[in-house]
Amino acid sequence: MENPCFDIPYQERWTILSRICNSELLARRVVTDRISEAEQFLSEAIQAGHEGLMAKSLIALTNQEYEQEDGSRSSLQIQWIW
Repeated sequence: MENPCFDIPYQERWTILSRICNSELLARRVVTDRISEAEQFLSEAIQAGHEGLMAKSLIALTNQEYEQEDGSRSSLQIQWIW
């Protein structure tokens, strides 16, 4: 079975999911280029009991593109250090 959403960018996959899924099933997310907004989102996640956040490229197609061979990354795990 072929998955039509596998080879499209994250942002497009999210748009499709937001149209077909109940919003309660989708993870809360923030798309921003402002540090203060990202820090607020991280603080809220920690207060809710989460370990941290996952930052992803909006244009990377697949998980392989999130960790490219040249060492650049299109995703970043952000954890709170106690």
